Amino acid sequence: FSIGDYAKCAEACNKILNIDPNYVEAMSNLGMVMRAKGANRDAEALWLKAIKLRPGYWDAIDNLLHLLCETQRTPTGSTQSPRYTDALALLDYVLSVFLREDGLLLVFISPVHLHRLQNLLHTSGNIRSTIHADVWAGLHDHVRALELMFRPPGSVESGVPLQLSDVILATTVIGLLTNHPPDSALLKKIADTLGVEPSAFTQRMLERGIDWLTLVQQSSSRLLDVLLQEGGGALPVVLLTPESALRIPSALFSAFSHKLPALCTRASFEDMWRPAPDVNDTDANRVTSTVLLTIAKLFQDPGQSKHSYLSSRGKRIPRSISLTIIFYYLALSLQPAASTYNNMGIIFYSIKHSSSALNVHGHRQLITGITLAELYYKKGLSIDNNHPHLLTNYASLLKDQGRTLEAIGMYQKALDAKPDFDIALANLANVIKDSGAISKSIAYYQRALLVAPRFPDVICG
Repeated sequence: FSIGDYAKCAEACNKILNIDPNYVEAMSNLGMVMRAKGANRDAEALWLKAIKLRPGYWDAIDNLLHLLCETQRTPTGSTQSPRYTDALALLDYVLSVFLREDGLLLVFISPVHLHRLQNLLHTSGNIRSTIHADVWAGLHDHVRALELMFRPPGSVESGVPLQLSDVILATTVIGLLTNHPPDSALLKKIADTLGVEPSAFTQRMLERGIDWLTLVQQSSSRLLDVLLQEGGGALPVVLLTPESALRIPSALFSAFSHKLPALCTRASFEDMWRPAPDVNDTDANRVTSTVLLTIAKLFQDPGQSKHSYLSSRGKRIPRSISLTIIFYYLALSLQPAASTYNNMGIIFYSIKHSSSALNVHGHRQLITGITLAELYYKKGLSIDNNHPHLLTNYASLLKDQGRTLEAIGMYQKALDAKPDFDIALANLANVIKDSGAISKSIAYYQRALLVAPRFPDVICG
């Protein structure tokens, strides 16, 4: 198949199926041959049969979903719209085999393959949102996708499984413990709620193998009340430097060898969790980060008001910028990406809060939203120094701070990376005009008009 000899590939698959008609690998491979030859209906039938025989044959599921969710051309030359309803029915069937409605596993799945099931939940949420034309319709699937990775093995037997809200609250506590001085009244309240001696509730706790998830889970309702009171009805805003944000998993999952709990194992006689054999957490971190970003963007969008909270054991965590930031911290810490740093920089630039944090020398310093925005933009550019959106947003921050020459240089870099980037063209034209070089700015306005003829800022400029 890989060298394009579909006839021989089909011949080999059929020989295997003559020996064993239920051999799903050959069935799925034959489906790929049919797909490559344009026989989509035959491919669909083969993949569906393979999935019915083995619901956990991930490659067949992915192939069939891809087929159902793309626009297809029929033999007559017409186009067929994506069959999202059929795709969702397939996902509902597969997920019902493996998961209860509350997201707990019905059957054992090796940690090596758990991210494949997690990805199906994420896909289900996205398709459900598309079908219902409602971005919130898939939230339940997205939450289950996260809880699948945050819950350690044996959660069914525990009786009180971990919830996503427990992870959010634990991350908030870790962030507050990172930034607040040891004598903070808020830290004392949190310590009392968690049943921890206040004198021991310091940053040193973040370096120990403490099971923060269980600690928070056991008092989540009372802890939520304390945090909502501190935040005036929402979670308090936690301001973390990029370095502190990247250290979140080290503390949050310290009882799980700093890995996602679902990727760990332990024998009945062991107290400590250890990484399961042969598990590479790269895929699990990537999918988990993607789902976290999906939810973060839901809560970030000011136009979305249908769901204004995250459920937490009968209570509600109201939607707020502080809740959105926690989702971003978790996503970033699991998979740092330039685009995530960019989004976080945008959020921080709009925040008026200030806080204190320990710098690299161990001294406490004041940090503001603008301070953090610049740090996150710089960190993102260290990953991708040609990211046009990062360069443009950082340039705008520099412009607003009166650092005109630096801003012009950043806008120029953004245009070097993406010459037709209308926002960078418009902003550069504006800053050049404001600096007095009016004739020079006109060239950039004209370039911007060619790209975006109806861009109001360009027309006005």
